[in-house]
Amino acid sequence: MLSKIEAREKYKNLRKQLQESEILDMSVEIANNLLKFNVWELKTFHLFMTIDENKEVDTKPIFDLLIGKGKEIIIPKINTNTNTLDSYIFDEKTVFEINNLRIPEPKDGIVFNGKIDVVILPLLAYDLEGNRIGYGKGFYDNFISNLKSEPLKIGDTLNIVFYKGSGDDLDVIDREVIETLKYGDEVTLNYNPDLGQKPYQQEDTRTISSITNVDKCNTLPYFGPGNVTDTTFERPITWCRQTQDKIINGQEVGKDREIYEPVINPTANIISSVGIGST
Repeated sequence: MLSKIEAREKYKNLRKQLQESEILDMSVEIANNLLKFNVWELKTFHLFMTIDENKEVDTKPIFDLLIGKGKEIIIPKINTNTNTLDSYIFDEKTVFEINNLRIPEPKDGIVFNGKIDVVILPLLAYDLEGNRIGYGKGFYDNFISNLKSEPLKIGDTLNIVFYKGSGDDLDVIDREVIETLKYGDEVTLNYNPDLGQKPYQQEDTRTISSITNVDKCNTLPYFGPGNVTDTTFERPITWCRQTQDKIINGQEVGKDREIYEPVINPTANIISSVGIGST
């Protein structure tokens, strides 16, 4: 296994081999792939700015996509005093300047201190366990650890690798990712007698209406038994995948999932000899 230093050196060199046309095509493909993520009900997106000299993903197609969908865009600015990132709201008055690391960042503007729903972060390499390797400065590691709640991080889940690899098992592994919770599924908050919880704290089934981040979801309004106002009260949960089509918040939500897709492996028998002139 490569060390972080070896991995950085390897993927920097591989990036240098990319042509401008390849970078543009793959950047557009990544932006189009982002449309497949269940993030478009969310509001606030933190987006990194591209270092052109490093042949990074060009985030302009993603930038245009977010503007077109009316999302609140947050741009990072390096804070050398804290070795992390400050967040600035992007608007029509935002002026960019190039810092000493060649990163475009806001010259000034309105600092954002609210909740960030999605972080689209840069990387040099990642593995299938979700571990990310950046440039080694630690800005994003510190930034993520200081957020008020854990956002969705696009970069550690994106299924397009910017370097396509040499084809061996070290560089490219095809992996089908099966969804877990999705809106339309049902969850039930139970009670745990081992913790002294009572049967009246058992809830009826709820329906998930949205996934807000990696460890949190919303359900349709619930007024049944077991409902409490204490947000620190922890109970075991039962999850059931959606088994029938539903209408949630006025929209049709189908029960289809990748896991339900049939696996078809057609076969045929050859019943006569085959030669060069056979048809």
